[in-house]
Amino acid sequence: MKILGIETSSIVASVAITENELLLGETTINHPKKHSQKLMPIIKNLFKSLNMTIDDIDLIAVSNGPGSFTGIRIGLTTAKALAHKSKIPVATISTLESLAMNDNNYTGKVFSIIDARRKNVFVNEYDLKNGIIVLENEPSMEVIDDYLNIINECSGKVLLVGSGVTENIEYIIENKNENVILSDMNSNFPIAKTLCILGSRLEKENYNNYDNVKANYIRKSQAEISIAQKGK
Repeated sequence: MKILGIETSSIVASVAITENELLLGETTINHPKKHSQKLMPIIKNLFKSLNMTIDDIDLIAVSNGPGSFTGIRIGLTTAKALAHKSKIPVATISTLESLAMNDNNYTGKVFSIIDARRKNVFVNEYDLKNGIIVLENEPSMEVIDDYLNIINECSGKVLLVGSGVTENIEYIIENKNENVILSDMNSNFPIAKTLCILGSRLEKENYNNYDNVKANYIRKSQAEISIAQKGK
């Protein structure tokens, strides 16, 4: 199975193509240029370099959040457009889950932490063993101070990964206990290759059609909050 992965939930734009979990090609750019400007050129160039077209793809795996509202929308819109054109199923993957898989040689408890500004973070807990990930609970938005206290109470070693670690690095280093280890800086960004791997492991009944692909922002956007407040 050939899978196209699209990751735009952070500042990073990442596109990958795999076949049966073997990476065929990948382009990842960590640059503030807008995803709307760089995503399609990256996809087109990757197809061209592999002498492939969208018609060669069996599944599109795309991050559906949490993360950047604008980035997530761009990724999902692009995935839906490509899927609609060639009638390709879509697998939506949690950004938190894909982050937890970045260090797939690690065995143990993993906390994915994505920055949500003003010391807020999107979080989830996983167990990782032999490259297989197990979800421990549902994603939520927390305050990093309170959540680090929860992490410190865990028995045994735990791995922290994600932009929420990078943005709160000084606080975490000063307040974590000796069981808490931090992921390599380059692993704190979600990448498309991981989406492809997770997508390949989904059962077909968990695929989506292009018209029922949805984001999972966890919290409402500022625009939605403003509209709700005006309606009161």
